[in-house]
Amino acid sequence: LLHAGDVSFIHAPSRRIEALHMRLYVGRVELSADAEGAARGHRLRRLDAADVRQVRITDEGFTIVTDQRALEFHIQGGDDIEVWLAALRQALSPPSPAPAS
Repeated sequence: LLHAGDVSFIHAPSRRIEALHMRLYVGRVELSADAEGAARGHRLRRLDAADVRQVRITDEGFTIVTDQRALEFHIQGGDDIEVWLAALRQALSPPSPAPAS
């Protein structure tokens, strides 16, 4: 686990806000209804790094772009955007090749 926290998912085009819990792992992003559900393995959605085409930084958070859609997330007040972005980079970057032996 690289980072976890509560985020607001902004539904397009209605702009309806949904509170979610996001966990960042190497190679994937997982979304759950809340931290308790995430801890029990109840996942609403999983985004694999290979499916992410772009991450756009916004004033309120970030948008994860896949081939199918753009998913806009706002981080919660008090959270450090730099911590989120560093963890996102680590989660979504391709794995480094193993050194030749």
